[in-house]
This record gives sequence, structure tokens and C-alpha cells, in this order.
Amino acid sequence: MNSLENQAEINYLNKVLAEIELQTIQELGTLQELRQELKESLAFYWEEQGDDHTIEAQLSSQLDSKRQLSAFAHQRHARYHKLAISPYFGRIDFLENSPFQSTNPEIIYFGISSLQEKSTGQFLIYDWRSQIGSMFYDFEKGTAHYLCPAGKITGEITLKRQYKISDGKMVYWFNAELKIDDEMLQQILSQNTDLKMRQIVNSIQKDQNQAIRDESLQLLIVTGPAGSGKTSVALHRAAYLLYRHQKQLSSHNILIFSPNWIFSDYIRNVLPDLGEENVAQTTFADFLTREQKNFRLQFETKDTQLESLFQTIDDHNYQNHTLSISYKASPEFLLLLETYLEHLQETWHENFREIYFAEHLIISQQEYSQLFHESLSYLPLAKRLTQIYKLIMKRIRPHLYKIRQTKELEIANRGEEVNEKTIRALARLQAWSEIQPLIKNIHSFTSANSTILYQRLFEDEALLQTLAMKTEFPEAWRKIREQTLAFINNGIISHEDTFPLAYFHGKLTGFSTQSRIKQIIIDEAQDYTIFHYQILKQLFPKAAWTILGDPEQRLGLNLQRSGLAETVAILNPKNMALIELKQSYRSTYEIQSFTGSILQKEEPPQISRNGLKPALIQLDSKTSEAFLLKELLKIIKQDSYQSIAIICKTTNQAISLYQKIHSLNEDITLVKSDDTEFLHGIVIIPLILVKGLEYDAVIVWDVSSNNYSRDEDRHLLYIACTRALHQLILCSLGTLSPLLAKLDQNFIFSTYPEGYHHSQSNC
Repeated sequence: MNSLENQAEINYLNKVLAEIELQTIQELGTLQELRQELKESLAFYWEEQGDDHTIEAQLSSQLDSKRQLSAFAHQRHARYHKLAISPYFGRIDFLENSPFQSTNPEIIYFGISSLQEKSTGQFLIYDWRSQIGSMFYDFEKGTAHYLCPAGKITGEITLKRQYKISDGKMVYWFNAELKIDDEMLQQILSQNTDLKMRQIVNSIQKDQNQAIRDESLQLLIVTGPAGSGKTSVALHRAAYLLYRHQKQLSSHNILIFSPNWIFSDYIRNVLPDLGEENVAQTTFADFLTREQKNFRLQFETKDTQLESLFQTIDDHNYQNHTLSISYKASPEFLLLLETYLEHLQETWHENFREIYFAEHLIISQQEYSQLFHESLSYLPLAKRLTQIYKLIMKRIRPHLYKIRQTKELEIANRGEEVNEKTIRALARLQAWSEIQPLIKNIHSFTSANSTILYQRLFEDEALLQTLAMKTEFPEAWRKIREQTLAFINNGIISHEDTFPLAYFHGKLTGFSTQSRIKQIIIDEAQDYTIFHYQILKQLFPKAAWTILGDPEQRLGLNLQRSGLAETVAILNPKNMALIELKQSYRSTYEIQSFTGSILQKEEPPQISRNGLKPALIQLDSKTSEAFLLKELLKIIKQDSYQSIAIICKTTNQAISLYQKIHSLNEDITLVKSDDTEFLHGIVIIPLILVKGLEYDAVIVWDVSSNNYSRDEDRHLLYIACTRALHQLILCSLGTLSPLLAKLDQNFIFSTYPEGYHHSQSNC
């Protein structure tokens, strides 16, 4: 860079900062005025409250309006503060193909939000989400275009420049002649992790930008390896849609399904950093908790299920359990449930017997059938029955009232009670006591208990024979039946039954639709089954979908996950797109090469950021686990990493290791499944909680054959190892896992940390 250009850039930055300061002062004044007006209006509202509801409604409406104006002013004021720290990150000089365009290109700067000069209306900074902003991500120097309401604008980018501005000071700038990731991205990736996931507007890649800006889609599926930026794409897409559709879409219309609450906390800062309000987040299991309260059984959690499977040594028991898990996530089981539901619809009326009360016909077989199959057929089965029950009770009530009157006379005539209220109460109790057998009979054909009906599917031989005429049962059905009933008889719904039962219950009783939600983001979708999507489609009928996943990061089960074709068929969008992110930006070349070899992939990673080789250390009988870990941490901490994760396969292993080591190092924290905060420093964390997270250094604990022996365990090792940004160490406490034994033996340095450190220093 020459001195004239550098001075010109500094002058422009100073101009922008001066304008930001001016508008910050003006906005602060506006904010203070609005707050004072709101305070005065509140005082007036409380003074003037009376019986005139029209005046009260007007005052309330005015208050709401002032609150909104104050909130908007506060948001603008906060936005100026963020702009003052780092106003912009990029620039293009664009020469438009137009006879009216000057021969000099237009200089366009891009930041997290727009800034116009008050005195002239000139744009000093364009929001990265603006339509013209797409050129910064999609094109290098040369021919370029962007779309706007007037149509396609073509031209030439004559210069492309990137900036690092921190605390309002120019750190550096450079001309991006080749690719956006050549210099700035490498500088970003080489840093240690922040406390939370950060916004990436200065390093969005072309394929990511395509996914972010495709706003017309009802369904966008984004796949890619660990660290390819899938979650970042989804969050930046949400910010983009909120910017582009401000009148139709707000943060209240978006819902994110995260793998766990730790991950939700990890990504919580991204949207606020982009100048948008945070959106609601949940996990699928927690979202169903509200429905689970209707069942009088305990639900096995996903964590408990995985812990049980990970610790199952007996291959026979493991296979039986995974057979059940696989079948209950399959299209075949969905078909069985649908067939069962049809059977219930067709045969429910057969249980009905005509109801007489006090020698009066309350409801006939013909009327019941007509109500069930015709008049109320638009309702789910359980709601039909509720309406029929209400009708029956309405017809019984006058006759019941006559019985109560007779009882009152009988009690009064006996002279045992003189208090009128007591007589009425006793008469009511006696009348209800007499009618209870009838009520019980009525309930038998006017109520549908989802759990009992679901249980019946596994224990009623006659029912199974009937259903077998329309659908097929798997060879392992007997084992699946036994295991399912064993859980239910112990008062537990196994985790693999949770989603089929929720779907079955929803079809019986009706789903509580939420039309307010217009955008759904599903992260870690590779662990979703067809039942997840069937439920979500019913709950959110008006939503568009952004679905993110990586098949290689599945949790090592023989689970039939929803494939692309099945997902599309269920959601049935008007239009869709599949975008495959090819490149991972998280780990170094060496770590990515190693994790690729675990999956037996031969193609080398595309990233050019180099670092330490991963290390595989086998513990000998003379070294204690605590000593080994203490020494490894001592070595790793020399690089001033902010976050170090010791990843154990199971929660029990994590607890055991924590008990052995925490007294030697007070800074170690044990992460548990009920935690809701992403912690930095040194953590011991079970593998099931690390989805989507990243750490500067990772120690994968006990990669012995006792822990990782089955072929599906490859994916567990892959998940654990791909959490590392800069440094990866694997420790084996016994015979090395066969999944690692055939890998490059150059990774194995020593049984002692000292040897490992010496070898690494020579890399």
C-alpha cells in the first residue's frame, strides 16, 4: 500500500467516525426525550384511569406507541455504538454499465449496518445484506452484477479491498486480488476462540452467501462437513431475512431447534452482533415436554438412551436395542401407525352400546355412528369423542336433576338432616354415586388414551393379526415388542418411542398448530427421523424451513434418519434448494487430514492453514491418568488457549475423570447435560454435548478398544476430533481402538507427555 492511499483510507474512516459520533449524540437526545415523554405519559395514565373505557383504551394505545418509539431509538443508539467500534470491513469500486454512469467507479463500503450522511443523504456504509452487497461475496475483480427492484445491474469491479478496524482504529487493509479467504480468513481462523460464536460478515464465502440470500425458498437444506459454517449460514440467513422483510417478518416469527441448551447459549450473541433481536430457541425434546405432561409415564431422555448404548458391551443386547431404535424411526413403523389409526377410525363405533338413563334413550347406535363417521368426522378421533361425551352428558343432566330432587325429598323426609345446603350436597353425592357405573361405561367409548392405545399395539395379538393383513412386521418384531412392553410396564417411555408416540397422540387428539412461526431453523438435522418432520410439519403449517446437517456427524446408532427425499416429501415445499458446503474452516490442515482418515476418506482437505500434528498417546501401566492429563494440560496451556475440552465418550466417564483430576487443578469444570451455559477455560465434557461446539485444543479421552470398537463409533470419534481448532490429542488407556490402529503411525509419539512435547516441537 502506498502512503497516499493509506492516508485516504484513514481520512475516510475519520469522516465515518465523525458522522457516527454526530448521529449518536442526536439519537441519544431523541432517546432521552422519548423516555421523558413515556415517563410523563405513564404518570398521566395512572392519574386519569377511571370508568371511561374508551379514554383508557386510547391512553393505552398511545403508551404502546411511545414504548415502541423508545425501543426503536434505543436500538439505533446501540447500533451506532457497534458501528463506532468497527464501521466497515470491505469495499468495492464498481463501474456500472450505463450511458448515464460516470467514467469513475462508485466507491462502496460494507459493514454490519448502513450509515447515511445526515447533511447529504449519501451512503457512507452499505449494510452487508443490501442487494448491492451481494457483489462483495460473489465476485472478484472483473465483470459483476447484482439484482435490484429495477432489474439486473451489470458492470465491473475495479477494486476489492478488505479492512481490519478495531476500537475505531485502522489495524490494516489490503486489496483482495484473489479470494476473500486468502488473507483475512486465515488471520481470523488462526485466532483463539471467542467466548461465543461470532458473526462472520467479513469472511462469508460465495457458497455460503448463496445459501444466505436465497429468500424465496420454502425449504433450504444445507449440508457440509464439521466447521463448514452451516450454523453461521443459518443465523446470517435469519438476519438477512429480517432485514429484507422487515414489515412481514420479526424475530418473534423465527424459531431455532438446537441440539442442546449449551449450543443455544454458544450461538446466542450472533444475531445481536448483527444488529437484530435474538430469536426463540429450543430443543426438540424440550419442545415436546408440554405434550409429555399429558402422559402419566416417565420419558427416557436422549442422553440416557445414548449413555446406555455407549456402555453396552454385550453385542447381542446392543443389536436388539439398535434394532428397536432403527425400526421405530422407519417409514415401515410410520405406515404401521397410520394403518392402526385407520383401524381405530373404522372400528371404534363397534364398542358402543346404546345408552339408557332413567328408562330414557340417551343416544342410539345409529346416532353415535352418524356423529362419529359423518357430522364430527372433520375432527381428530379424540376430539370427536369429547364432543359426543359432552352431548351425552347434556342429555343426561335433566334426568340427573330429577333424581337429585327425589333424593333431597327422601333425605328431608327422614328428618336426619335439617340444613338445606347439607341436604342438597348429600343428594348430589348420592345421585352421582348411582350414576358412576354408567359414566364409566360412557367413558369406555368416548375417550381415547394415547398411551394405552399405543401399548395395545404391542400386546394385543388379535389386533396384530388384523393389522398384518395390511402391513408387514419386521423379523425382529417379537424382540421389539418385548423391549417396548418392558419399558412401559416399568412406567417408562423409551426414547425411541417418544417421537412415534408424540405423532400418534397428535393424530388422535390434534396438533396445536403455531401459525405465528414463519421460519424454522433445524440444526444437527442428521439426527432427525421422519417422525420429527411429521410432527413439525403439523405444528408449523405456515413455516419455511432451513435445515442444516452433516451425515458424518450422526451419533453412532443404527438409526434410520430422514433422508433428503423423505424430508422433502413430508414438508412438501413449493420450491427448495440443496446447497452443499464443501470446505471446512475450523481445524488446521493436519487435524482435518486426521479426521478424514478416521472416516476412511482419501481426498485431502482444501484448507491451507497449517498447525501441529494430532497426537496419539498410549498410557502405560506406570503413569496415572491424573498425572498424564495434568502434564498434557501444562503443555497445552503454554499456547495461551482460551478453551480446552477433554471429551469423554460417556457422562459416567466424564464424572469419573473429573473426580480424579479436579483436585489437582481447580480451573477444570465438569459439563453436564442439564447445563445451559457454554463455558470457556478447561472443561471435561461428554461427547453427546459437544455437537456444534469448538475449542482451541481438544483431548479425546480413552480411545481404547473398550470405548471405540464398533464401526459406527467412527462417527463418534469424528465428532470429538472435529471440535479442535488448533491442537488435538487422543489418549488411549489400554489397547488402542481398531478404528485408529491402522492410521498413520507417525501420529503416535510417546507414552509420556515429555516425548509428545519434544516430537511436536520438531514438526
